[in-house]
Amino acid sequence: MRNIFVASACLLVLTACASTGGAPATDPSVAPGINDRYATEEGRAASLGIFEAEGRDQYQRPAEIVRHLELKPGDVVCEVGAGSGYFTPFLSKAVGSTGRVYAEDPQAEFLAVLEKKKAAQALNNIEIVKGTYTDTNIPDGLCDVTIILDAYHHFEWPKPMLEAIKGDSKPGGRLVIVDFYRRQNAMFDKFGVDAMKHLRLDLDGVVREVEGHGWNHVDTRKFLDYQYFAVFTPR
Repeated sequence: MRNIFVASACLLVLTACASTGGAPATDPSVAPGINDRYATEEGRAASLGIFEAEGRDQYQRPAEIVRHLELKPGDVVCEVGAGSGYFTPFLSKAVGSTGRVYAEDPQAEFLAVLEKKKAAQALNNIEIVKGTYTDTNIPDGLCDVTIILDAYHHFEWPKPMLEAIKGDSKPGGRLVIVDFYRRQNAMFDKFGVDAMKHLRLDLDGVVREVEGHGWNHVDTRKFLDYQYFAVFTPR
């Protein structure tokens, strides 16, 4: 959903918007610096090493996540913060040739990696969308299910993003957030990440924030070792 207010603000305050990835200058980031590493080639390379790390399936358990998403052939699933597309092929398979996957990310270099995967694996039901940190740029009323996998803690401006996702959703559409509990774990230890600094909210904080921006929390499933699977519907 394209946010007209954000576009207008950027025209009026171009330099401020450039420094915040398209956010309104009057709306401060809730997680300053969380996305700074993506601004450098070195930082992006390090991030790709985590996104595409060998053994990720062991803690991420993508087949189980797909099963809990309850996708059907022909569904439209929207992946917000898709990054380099680690999870996108699993979604592509789940919705089949009659379904569509809209894979969104604000970082063009990550989407370029996904473009190569799409071509190499003939993932013809995938649409790749370049969003911003305040707008998905996914067409309105499209998504049966929106999933944010390992990316909600990177939302610097959750209010406009959650408004955009609500606009993207079909009536009765679901939003699923899979993210990390705010505690140290073996995966964070492996990559030298301090969970308490990197994650600003635990599950209860995420639920309060998302509900505060127009969504109802309807379920939380705890089948993953380090992460929760939280389900919301638009209010």
